[in-house]
Amino acid sequence: MNGANQVRLAPRALLISTNGTGLGHLTRSMAIARRLEPELQPILLTTSSAVAVARQQGFFCEHFPSAEAPSPGGPVQWEDRLGRRLRELIDQYEPAAIVFDGVNPYWGLLAALRRVGGAARFWCRRPMWQPGVGAARLPLAAAFDAVIEPGELAAEDDRGPTVKRREQAIGVAPILFLDETEIEPRQRAAEEVGLDPRRPAALLQLGAGGAEIELTIKRCLERLRQTPGLQVAVVESAISGSLSLPPEVRVLRSAYPMSRLYAAFDLAVSAAGYNAFHELFRAGVPTLWLPQTRQLDDQAARARWAARTGAGVCCEDPAGEDLDRALAELLDTNRGVEMRARLREIEIGDGAAEAAEAIVELAR
Repeated sequence: MNGANQVRLAPRALLISTNGTGLGHLTRSMAIARRLEPELQPILLTTSSAVAVARQQGFFCEHFPSAEAPSPGGPVQWEDRLGRRLRELIDQYEPAAIVFDGVNPYWGLLAALRRVGGAARFWCRRPMWQPGVGAARLPLAAAFDAVIEPGELAAEDDRGPTVKRREQAIGVAPILFLDETEIEPRQRAAEEVGLDPRRPAALLQLGAGGAEIELTIKRCLERLRQTPGLQVAVVESAISGSLSLPPEVRVLRSAYPMSRLYAAFDLAVSAAGYNAFHELFRAGVPTLWLPQTRQLDDQAARARWAARTGAGVCCEDPAGEDLDRALAELLDTNRGVEMRARLREIEIGDGAAEAAEAIVELAR
């Protein structure tokens, strides 16, 4: 073939994320992947059962079932299979960079990294871990060339073990999936989700869950529907079953990324996970934060920080009477004005682009 007609292919980056059923780590991997091109061609490997979401976003995505998925053998056999799959992918794609987003660098992953050769290796390690939990994993950073720490608005309230290692990481702004230019204006966003842009609207997004989450949604709906003229929409998670809701409540399916449509809403009730927290802050939506219990993610500290700074409302016990008080505060017109003013004062930045720049730099 004539050299002038050859197509120069960009070197590849393999982005690995470990989720069970969720999208947290995968979303950050996709956020960075979108900004690597054209310098690096991204290839995703995820353990999330929501892998279809990544493919719908146009990513080339490999899938490996999570440790929680039904499979033969136990944890040791799962890690061994993970290591073999990673070695196959590394041999096949010969990546110039490998980026792991997760809280536990499995030994199967570490064994594969030892065979990498010249590829730059990164651990994208979200902060805000529960105090006293997970510290034994942090020395595993030695297996990587660099640690990237996504920015955390509530960092001053972070009491987790990663705080003492913050200076050893490449700190970037919060990592968000979309650029601001990709967020729909209110008129288009409201029309897309089937709401009247001239009327106030509330969003409920508590993620996948069992009977406890459904009970919380029902209690929130009872209170929100008492507000004259207020439209209500509920996000049905890409990985959850159908919700039984009143007919006037909008159920938002296949709306990923939901952040593109946040301008349609005047207030929200949300779990306090990393991605939703920072996306709703950027959108300037006054929010009642209902932190969910996670093994490592300190959602409660994040929610308390939002309330303490006047930028949101926090309820740590949605099963108790405190939920009624918190919803009343969220619906209070004066508090809404105060929260919106406070939200406008908070700058988010573009951590995904900063992380991509650091990866490209070291991969060279």
